[in-house]
Amino acid sequence: MLAGTAAAVAVVAVIVAVVFATKGGASSPGPGLEAAASTAASDVAPTESTPAASTPTETTATTPSVESSQVEQVLNEYQQSYSAENIDGLKAIFAEGLERRDGNRAPENQAAALATYEHQFSQLKNPTYSLSETNVQPGTGEATATARYSISSQNGTVTGSITFHLVEQGEKLLIDKLSISPSK
Repeated sequence: MLAGTAAAVAVVAVIVAVVFATKGGASSPGPGLEAAASTAASDVAPTESTPAASTPTETTATTPSVESSQVEQVLNEYQQSYSAENIDGLKAIFAEGLERRDGNRAPENQAAALATYEHQFSQLKNPTYSLSETNVQPGTGEATATARYSISSQNGTVTGSITFHLVEQGEKLLIDKLSISPSK
């Protein structure tokens, strides 16, 4: 009870001192009141202060979290894996939810896309897959890249355009969409 009384006295003393100071009273509260306020305030047990609730601030990303160099690395892996006829290499850079579109054919999920690559590899000898005219658009957590592709093999060369959509998953950047448009 004594602590509660001391706190009340301290609060009243501070209020009185503030009123006199802000009102510009004719006389100052005097040394006795200031001393009482100071003493009463020092006798009060410290209390935990709760920080004021802050309003969330919007942050705008000034730079994309995915960099062009990261996208180019994945595209290099795609070219190397295709040229090496490496299904495991392709699977390593494909997101589980991969959607592959090739011309007017029905969309393929990852398993169907890998089966398509296996079929292509069975028809080719020493293919060379290359990308040119690559345009990378990095973003936050994702990126898009468009390019011209060329596949050279014993059967000649086929070309077309390709669009890659990539997403960050965990610590990796993976291809989650491929859209292939063969040249006619």
